[in-house]
Amino acid sequence: LLKDADLDYDLEFKHDIRVFSELDAKDAILSNGMRVCWKRSRLRDDQVLIQAFAKGGLSQSIKGIEGEPSPTEMKRLRTAKVGALFASDIGAFGIKPPLLSEALAGLRCGVGSNVRSYSRQLEGEQSSGDFVTALKLIHLLFRTEVEAIDSELTTVKQMVREAIQHQLRDPMTRFARRVKFINYGKSFY
Repeated sequence: LLKDADLDYDLEFKHDIRVFSELDAKDAILSNGMRVCWKRSRLRDDQVLIQAFAKGGLSQSIKGIEGEPSPTEMKRLRTAKVGALFASDIGAFGIKPPLLSEALAGLRCGVGSNVRSYSRQLEGEQSSGDFVTALKLIHLLFRTEVEAIDSELTTVKQMVREAIQHQLRDPMTRFARRVKFINYGKSFY
């Protein structure tokens, strides 16, 4: 699937690359504000780690609100919180998760994304031989519009409900929320 992906584009990188020789790492800031860092690991000779992050995240879904957010703004925040989960369960790369697992069988390549309170993140770990596959996955992650089928959405919604119910019963989650409240006050994200 990934070998046949339509990736006919200019591979020339047109951004300023900063080199951190003491860390054996490089980074660049892309036009969308995403900062991409890459580094070869000394732990494994053939391991390449990728991290990318951009300012923003869940805080942008209710930006500029003073006081209590309206029900519409809270709905937008809840949607933003589960959006990445829905996309990953439906197929964030435009490929259904079981097919993606099959396509990556035998490769040491993993790419994941996360939306936090104040940032958006992308992480990857792969062997140097599978680095091009990781770049293809990252390209697909940014270029693919995830479209849900109602039956898939129903299943994912049920999974999210069950996860929330589990969190409500989990004492560690209650403890973490209390610590967050003490440290940050009433935070909506």
